[in-house]
Amino acid sequence: MSSGSPLDDVLLGIESAIHLRKRDVGGLLAPIEAALAAYRLAAETEAAREYCAAHSLPAPRGAVLSRSLSAERLAQAVAALPELASALSSAVSAPASSERSSTDPLAAPSSAHRSEPRASAVPTCVAAALPNLVRAVKNGRLVVIGAFAGRVRTLPEPLGTATDFIDTARDGVHAVGNLPQRLRQGRIVGVVICDLAISHQHSEPVVHAARAAHVPVGFAGKGGNAALARALESLEAQLGG
Repeated sequence: MSSGSPLDDVLLGIESAIHLRKRDVGGLLAPIEAALAAYRLAAETEAAREYCAAHSLPAPRGAVLSRSLSAERLAQAVAALPELASALSSAVSAPASSERSSTDPLAAPSSAHRSEPRASAVPTCVAAALPNLVRAVKNGRLVVIGAFAGRVRTLPEPLGTATDFIDTARDGVHAVGNLPQRLRQGRIVGVVICDLAISHQHSEPVVHAARAAHVPVGFAGKGGNAALARALESLEAQLGG
């Protein structure tokens, strides 16, 4: 609505545009601020419980995310900033192409060579994008834990044949029963957890065992392609560290 003054109209238009920009920035920062607050709560709760345990005081009550899990979610929130979007995320979110050459060693396996239902494949030049992870799977297995409800998932080669997909929706808590032992034995080189699709009773024992064995852990939300890409990038960075 016009204010009657051309200068006031210009000022109102500028204020409206600035408010829209401010709202957009707030939308980008809100997940990071929430994740940071959750990490602060986890860190302060851990410190309080340690102090209370050392001085025979009643420990603070209330369930909070573990410090490691809240740190991973904070890292994911930061990685989701548009400035940090990577070529790998774009590649993994793309659908599998039926026109990829069957002689391409990095192509996702074609449905003609599978006895299972057609899967969601993630084609990308893995050797170039994830060199540390590709080297690691030569000596062990990559494990992806989620609630896939029977949906077949694949990763591009050479990760595909080195990956175990564990479906907690189908197999329940028994699905992760022997993972802590495999981690301690050094048979697993990386773990991806679809943390928004499975319960803490499935994820927490695995996270603790992986941390104790110094095995990198990535979190993939509900297990979508873009989230899996970010989790693989996280494993790559941890292996490179």
